[in-house]
Amino acid sequence: MKNGPYDSEPAARAASLWAQSPRREQIGSEALNQAQLATALGPVELGDFDKQIFTWLSQQSPAAVAVICGWLARVQQGGPR
Repeated sequence: MKNGPYDSEPAARAASLWAQSPRREQIGSEALNQAQLATALGPVELGDFDKQIFTWLSQQSPAAVAVICGWLARVQQGGPR
């Protein structure tokens, strides 16, 4: 999955787990967003409010989630910011 930087919403959407899943219609964007966020966060411990934000983020567009996950991945990799 490409981690950005993204120059457009369609580019970010194309990098989302939602766009890459052949079963996206059956699974739904919220579940796929949750999977993408959980993967990006890895073993990070979440508090109660963190979990509320995680849930809120998972309800946003797949493109928005891809951008946030891309930020996290690029920071972890020390790549372009």
